[in-house]
Amino acid sequence: MNMKIIFLDFDGVLNSQKHFVKNHELVKEYCNINQNKMNDLDVMLERKMLDINLSNLENLVKIIKKTHAKVVVTSSWKILEIFPLICERLRRLGVPIIGVTMDESINRGYGIKQYLNENNVDNYIIIDDDIFPDYDDELLDHLIKTSFYEDGLNKELMMEAINLLNSKKVLVKKRKIY
Repeated sequence: MNMKIIFLDFDGVLNSQKHFVKNHELVKEYCNINQNKMNDLDVMLERKMLDINLSNLENLVKIIKKTHAKVVVTSSWKILEIFPLICERLRRLGVPIIGVTMDESINRGYGIKQYLNENNVDNYIIIDDDIFPDYDDELLDHLIKTSFYEDGLNKELMMEAINLLNSKKVLVKKRKIY
């Protein structure tokens, strides 16, 4: 079986500073209007989902459709109380989240390597707006670097991700966890 994985960050990938500036008032207004109609968890979920730029999400879904990849979340969102609700919503929108890395945000490379060592992954990409100190050359070769200050996962980076995931490069060596 051919398993392809997208190690996915959220902030700076599925959103950007431009998105936050553009949608700040809309999010505030939506939450004020609906605050009395929803419980606290639903309000938190809706507020967080409005942080996601739909164009960036569409680009992610296109990557998934064209590569048949699954998603493993690396984002710091995984520590949020509402994270399971976010995952369920994203799954309904076409994002097959199958897991999370087990790391703290400062050692994201370790979490990715650990996941690769424990699972049968044929190819992978990392979509993130940060480069972490524990990223080695191998991880950097699989990085699709987005920008929080620009537009996150744009069409150009979407095409780069599709090409990298669909490349014939197959991972055969076990990775050292450091």
